[in-house]
Amino acid sequence: MTWTDFVTDIALERDTLLRAMPLVPATAGGDFRGTLDVAADHVHAFVSANDASMTPEGCVAFLRIRPLLFGIAWKILDRFHEEAFIQAGETPDQSRGFSIKEKRRLARSLVGQPGFLPAEVWEAVALTYDGTALMRHSMVHQSVWVDGADALVGTDSGGGRLRPVTADEQEALVHVALRRVEAAELFTLDTRTEGDLRAQLDRLKGIHKVTLAGAVVLTGVPELTVILAPAPGGGGYVFDTPYVRQRSPFRAAQYCDLVVNFRDMPGVSLRGRLEDAPDRQVLLEPDQPPDWFREISARLKDGPDDGELPVFVNLRRFTQVLSCCGCESATVLGPSKGNDVPLHRFREQAPARCGCEPHGRMLVMGPDGRQRCC
Repeated sequence: MTWTDFVTDIALERDTLLRAMPLVPATAGGDFRGTLDVAADHVHAFVSANDASMTPEGCVAFLRIRPLLFGIAWKILDRFHEEAFIQAGETPDQSRGFSIKEKRRLARSLVGQPGFLPAEVWEAVALTYDGTALMRHSMVHQSVWVDGADALVGTDSGGGRLRPVTADEQEALVHVALRRVEAAELFTLDTRTEGDLRAQLDRLKGIHKVTLAGAVVLTGVPELTVILAPAPGGGGYVFDTPYVRQRSPFRAAQYCDLVVNFRDMPGVSLRGRLEDAPDRQVLLEPDQPPDWFREISARLKDGPDDGELPVFVNLRRFTQVLSCCGCESATVLGPSKGNDVPLHRFREQAPARCGCEPHGRMLVMGPDGRQRCC
């Protein structure tokens, strides 16, 4: 079993939770957009207005199905811990796998911390799993009910009343489960996702008792497009981070997606996150951007690569690049110093390729095993 197998196995449960209680995306969704034309010193902002009279969360509250979602989220946490214990080399205590009792014991011992979760986050999620197990057991045996505040109330094996799980805690458990699936799928936890995971776990502090710093609730990520003109005398483009932050219409936002376009290079753009930019002026070269830019994109030509406009492959997203016919000759690559690599330069680095790339297109395989056409 692998983390990819885990993500595949809980796909239905994940989809159910995402439809009922969708996560706030960690990247811009288009509702908050702005453009800063540096040469013209002109700022334009756009905010979309949506009808929020009946959101998925509103439907959940109206139908009072939080307990159902709580049970689904707990199942995801249970499978997550089981996979973590297997990868840590723990031996199941039963022929059919780990018993809940054994998984709770291992969770309390903080066994199996995945490399993509910080120690204190793992402690909080492990103790949350253990601290909600009896409520899950009560649900299985149909001895739970919802009080007037929509808190989930259950009983232990002796008939004693368990600590209620509030409506807010039930929702937080759903979001914790979904954020952990994201981390398992990508084998990493970026700053934004980790901040939101910590915020959701903070809502569950009454259960796990762990103090977590760095909690930042995601409430919507804006996107700022910056248009740059060539520097006087040529030699690149000046990105003035302090100026951009001061002129941004989203100065109060904790996070902001960044798109850099070049006035004399239509179709070419750099994408990153404004909070990752150093607080100083930076001289940009579009084909060799700093590490804090996550993606280079360029217009895909219909003709052969003649050097007029390079086609870029974002190696940060992909671990394996295949020839466009999908033949067996493939080159496995990791990120090259975290930078994106022009396709013509990649071709020079990849001797194992077939000869059917007349249009500069290749298939790339990501860590999720899916092939995409570049």
